[in-house]
Amino acid sequence: LVDVTPGTRLVGASGGDDVFSTLSIGCPATYFGQTYTFAYVSSNGFLALGSNAGATAHLNGPLPSTATPNGVVAPFWDDLNPGAGGGVYVGLTGVAPNRTLHVEWHNVPHFTFSGSGTVTFELSLKENGDVRFQYLDTDFGNPNWNAGASATAGIERPDGVIARQLSFNQAQLTNGRAVSCAYGAQPPPPPPVTVST
Repeated sequence: LVDVTPGTRLVGASGGDDVFSTLSIGCPATYFGQTYTFAYVSSNGFLALGSNAGATAHLNGPLPSTATPNGVVAPFWDDLNPGAGGGVYVGLTGVAPNRTLHVEWHNVPHFTFSGSGTVTFELSLKENGDVRFQYLDTDFGNPNWNAGASATAGIERPDGVIARQLSFNQAQLTNGRAVSCAYGAQPPPPPPVTVST
C-alpha cells in the first residue's frame, strides 16, 4: 500500500455518505483504450471514468452492467460512510510516462445506524491503464461486511459491456491481499483462410 494520507484529502468523497469528488487525475490515464484526465471518486469504494452518473451509488452490483455507474474501477464498492470517520485520499507517484494515481480509503466505516469498525484499502491506476488493488484492513467487525462479503471488486469498460469481476458479495478481499489487472494489447487477427482447389 502506498500511503497517500499525507497527500490530498478529497473533501467531497470524505465529507459524507453517498457522495463523490471530481478529481483531476494529474496525468492522462489510458483505460480500455480511451484516455482520461478526470475521475469521479465515490465515498463508496470505487471511482468512475467517463461520467459521474451513479458515482454516489451505495448499492453495489455485479460487473459488467450497463446500468450506472459505468467505467468502474472498484477495489471495494460497498455502502461506506467516510462522513462518520476516516477519509479518502489521493496522491500521484512516478514520472511520465510511468505515473500512478493512488486513491486510498483510509479507516472508513460501513454505513450503519449502530456503528462499525473501519477498513483501509487502495486502488492504483497507472498511465498505461494497469490497475492494482491493495487491501490493508478489510475487517469491519461484522461477518456480513468483512472482507467484501457485501462488496463488489473489479474493473469495467466505460460502456458497461465488458468487465473483469474479482468478487461480488464474497468474502475474498482479505487483509494483506493485492490484485493486479494489466491492460493487454488486442490479440492479432487470425491468419487469412486459404482455399485450395
